[in-house]
Amino acid sequence: KRVLTMTRIDGERLTTWLENHPTERDRILGELVSEVAAQILVRGQVHADPHPGNFLVTTHAKLALLDFGCMLELSPADRAAYARLVMAIVDNGYLEDVAREAAARRRWEFLVSVQIPRIVGGTGAPFNATATF
Repeated sequence: KRVLTMTRIDGERLTTWLENHPTERDRILGELVSEVAAQILVRGQVHADPHPGNFLVTTHAKLALLDFGCMLELSPADRAAYARLVMAIVDNGYLEDVAREAAARRRWEFLVSVQIPRIVGGTGAPFNATATF
């Protein structure tokens, strides 16, 4: 059975916080990009309603995601396809080396389970809705 639990997280809307803290913009947006990448590439569980109202910045300047009522689960094949997309977009020697190694092994799962978590800094642990980054 599924159970919906709710926790109050105090904070400011992401868009408002970014306007009021321009020097912290790159750090918070970097956290957001890293979290989305980890959801897609590492955990395969994606927040499927990522509009600005579902992001807060806490009083401790940490990113908080809200409203996990709509989630998407990606198969290993889907995650591997996204990994290939990332590699096609990013022209980086390290990623090219990883691609060659994965191709030699003929397993894209190698990218998803070993290399991509290292690139995005993800742990592979399930995302906790009350966690902040």
